[in-house]
Amino acid sequence: MLEHLRTTTSYGVNSPIIGPRKISHREDSVSALDVSLTDDEIETLEAPIDPTWCSKNL
Repeated sequence: MLEHLRTTTSYGVNSPIIGPRKISHREDSVSALDVSLTDDEIETLEAPIDPTWCSKNL
């Protein structure tokens, strides 16, 4: 759901959206149309991720 919202609000983002396999998947996708993210939330989602994060949290 967040990926769909991100690709529809970010210019230059080219991400494939895989089609739903179940009705519940489609309902989740449609419900994303009612979600609004704040600028802070978008900034957090688009921030770089420390690639060593995974190994530190094992």
